[in-house]
Amino acid sequence: MAIEIDNATISDRAWGDVDKEALARRLQESGSEAAIREAFAYVPNLENRSQWGGPHHELRGDTLVVNRNGVHALAAALSGARGGVKWPRSARVAALAHVRKHYRAMEEEPPEGMSAD
Repeated sequence: MAIEIDNATISDRAWGDVDKEALARRLQESGSEAAIREAFAYVPNLENRSQWGGPHHELRGDTLVVNRNGVHALAAALSGARGGVKWPRSARVAALAHVRKHYRAMEEEPPEGMSAD
């Protein structure tokens, strides 16, 4: 089952309504490394989805789309909300760049605190 990545489509679905475990399971079953790495900001081990962090997309059928509220939640976590993220610095820097890309696509300004440090 191929997963298409569509970063131009922005969903406004409530982030709490997105089943992140089902998303991870479906992406892992698809075998699409590109889709996994797009949907999750931190993927240290492709084989162990319990280690994946920072989901911010959702599936619409076989298409991965950006979830605006997921991007906002990830940005908040990267800025320290809810205890922040416990990722290596290089992963955090990459995630910040990735989130800023989504903010540009959503035509929004990233929140303060989205620096690479």
